[in-house]
Amino acid sequence: MGQRFTTDDVAANERLDYWRDAICDVFVQLECRSANRRGFFGAVSTEELERLSLSVVDADAQHVVRGRRQLARASEDDFLLSFQIEGVGLVRQDGRDAVLAPGAMALYASTRPYELVFPRKFRQVVLQLPRTLLSPLITNPDALTASTLAPVVPETRLLASALAELHGNATSLAPASRSHVASSLVRSLAAALAALPQAHGGASLDGGLSARERIGAYVAAHLDETGLSPGTIAAALGYSRQHVHRLFANEDESLERTIWRLRLERVRADLTDPAFAHTSIAELCARRGFASPEHFSRAFRARFGTTALAYRRRSEASAARTSEDRRRPPGTGRHRYGALPAPTAEDALAPSAERNAAPASAIA
Repeated sequence: MGQRFTTDDVAANERLDYWRDAICDVFVQLECRSANRRGFFGAVSTEELERLSLSVVDADAQHVVRGRRQLARASEDDFLLSFQIEGVGLVRQDGRDAVLAPGAMALYASTRPYELVFPRKFRQVVLQLPRTLLSPLITNPDALTASTLAPVVPETRLLASALAELHGNATSLAPASRSHVASSLVRSLAAALAALPQAHGGASLDGGLSARERIGAYVAAHLDETGLSPGTIAAALGYSRQHVHRLFANEDESLERTIWRLRLERVRADLTDPAFAHTSIAELCARRGFASPEHFSRAFRARFGTTALAYRRRSEASAARTSEDRRRPPGTGRHRYGALPAPTAEDALAPSAERNAAPASAIA
């Protein structure tokens, strides 16, 4: 019998914390952030197949990090494989970025820092297995982490079919066949990895993503870097700057304004996050890629109709009222969901109805 965790029955302002605990229980110790702190949705179901774990994740936009703090407390030595079903994702490890469109996959190791970025709602299957099962089958699998397994490759399609068929059915397999099926799945993974050009010194595949999808995932992953701009994005992805600008020529919002808007929304989410309660607004600006606090202050007020300091104080006061209401007997206090609504997570390239924020070029 497998396990299932969902935020459906959790209080709106407690869902992201619940989700963080759930994914830590299912996978490894992680940090998870989302602009949608209030009303966040996430569900994960998981089942075991011998020494393998198969999970399906359905969730809102989020940024997952396994950093040195989590690694310091960890003992597991596993590989994980993300198989994208819906939405777009990015896997970052060892200085490489694997951009995942539906049908694509990427491997990553639990023993080193990694990031998973999902700029909008997504669905994926995650396979987790001990290193000792994969290492004997392929030379140096660590050199293949954060490399896109593209769905155009037959070995990847075979692995995708096996993963899709097994999840939900693993517990119903006959006991005598379980070890054989698990072994076959690991060998299919090894075959898909061996088909990577990187396994033979070749070039990388792009996973079948459109140019705008690749740009969107790259922006989501690098948003906190002060130097992020259409020029640096073009250079990193192998496009000309003119091509990047042409991709957004018919959009309501330029790429520069998209970067600026998403940074503002990240700071607004940080202002309501208890983890940053003692972090100054200037520090929050710097960590989210703003080089000028003055530009940030003007843009924040123009977009949200209030100053960052006033927004934080209102959020703190609302959180205090919510905490007080929790201590009251039922029916004697204010509504428990009194916190300020956090911004809804948006697609990394979704246009905004508000156009009066300063462009991203003003950051540098």
